Amino acid sequence: IHPPLVAQLADGGRLVLPLGSPYTWQTLTIVEKHGNETTVKYLFPVVFVPMTGRIEEG
Repeated sequence: IHPPLVAQLADGGRLVLPLGSPYTWQTLTIVEKHGNETTVKYLFPVVFVPMTGRIEEG
């Protein structure tokens, strides 16, 4: 997790992200910032892929 991303979190802020390489199993991860302390929780495996095709507006 890149330190500049964590640095942008406000006190009590939370970052939820799939951590790992694209197109393979990743780990859904929560990063929380409380004061000067940062905690990381690894939840479960996921696979995120980009959306393809046209997005319909409606």
